Amino acid sequence: MKALSRYYVWWPNLDEDIELFIKKCTRCQQNRPCNPELPVFSWSIPEEVWERIHIDFAGPFEGSYWRTRKTKTC
Repeated sequence: MKALSRYYVWWPNLDEDIELFIKKCTRCQQNRPCNPELPVFSWSIPEEVWERIHIDFAGPFEGSYWRTRKTKTC
């Protein structure tokens, strides 16, 4: 919404004014998506090399899934 507004108009503190308007608008608050808050999870730092490996699955792309591996190289 801010980017769309900046395309047509501009004034000092435009972003803050939009945020304040949205926070005060009851219809905006009633129709906003209800995203549940998720707890922040932090991975512990591994003590040894290859102690933890992360694998990301990408896809589907052209009907199949591709595996990409993120590892630390020595």
